[in-house]
Amino acid sequence: MLAALGDPTAGLALVELANSGVTLAMDDFGSAYSSIARMRTLPTSVIKIDRALVLAATGELPLSERLGPASSTPEAGAMVLAGVLQIGRQLGVRTIVEGVERADVRDLVAMFGADMAQGYFFGHPEPFDAVVERLSAATTRAG
Repeated sequence: MLAALGDPTAGLALVELANSGVTLAMDDFGSAYSSIARMRTLPTSVIKIDRALVLAATGELPLSERLGPASSTPEAGAMVLAGVLQIGRQLGVRTIVEGVERADVRDLVAMFGADMAQGYFFGHPEPFDAVVERLSAATTRAG
């Protein structure tokens, strides 16, 4: 979607995709080019919240990155994460929180109202065939 920022034709193509039912997600929301300003200019329906916001909320953000008030304490980081999730809800945008690696973090993002979460707590990356095999086996056991 970054190409759409400087190219009106690309931006219109994204709008057409969104209008035809394609789900467009903004990755790494809260860092670099993925910001609230981009939500004004890009037709996204999902924001994937950057792992750094989770690290700030749990106090695990490296000290070298704790320069501003939004990450000075875990409480401040948690307020930012909760605020981003609230903005997503109010705009009708689905939210996915990245970097969920423990049960306490899963519980935190659930308490703040995240729609979805991803991270090593749920599973590690694996080949597509392995995922299909694991899901098939689970379906067989459940059925």
